[in-house]
Amino acid sequence: MKRCANTTLSSRTGPASWRGGVRSPDGLVAFTLVEMLLVLIFLSTLAGALAVSLGGRQDGYALQVAAKDLGAAIRFSTIEARLKQLPHRITFYQNLTRYRVETSVPDAVGEYVPAPGQAGHMRRLVEGVRIAAVSTDGRQLDLDTLPRLLVYGPRGDGFHGKIELKNRKGEIITVEVAPGTGQVHVAP
Repeated sequence: MKRCANTTLSSRTGPASWRGGVRSPDGLVAFTLVEMLLVLIFLSTLAGALAVSLGGRQDGYALQVAAKDLGAAIRFSTIEARLKQLPHRITFYQNLTRYRVETSVPDAVGEYVPAPGQAGHMRRLVEGVRIAAVSTDGRQLDLDTLPRLLVYGPRGDGFHGKIELKNRKGEIITVEVAPGTGQVHVAP
């Protein structure tokens, strides 16, 4: 043990005067159970507050992901229709909560199959996100009678307008499809 300016230093515990707690019979300093419980309570309160503050952001992020995913499907349909000179469509299922991209079968009028690759897989809108409104040519379409598909042709013709997605908090994000060009823009 060394002495240094009124402070006893031990090679195993460090400066004894810098620590709280209780000194054991062999001279070691330790924390009491109460001190450890206080630290544990403080850390759990801090973790709980952090979880609550981050929880509100999840809904907004889910809404953005759903809008960008739907926008990507629309973009893919318009580009593939022009490149392959075959109509493509996005077909919605189960109360407009699931969708996939389908491609027309050559020489078979009106027959569609899932598009090859990831685009043809069934996609689901993120939990808590739904299609709130669809409008085209400045008029609102009734969601109950809305056709369950958006068709895109080889000449750039097809659906153009706005699709509004809404989350549980009432936040809305819009997927806009420009007429003629088929360009897709996602706007809050």
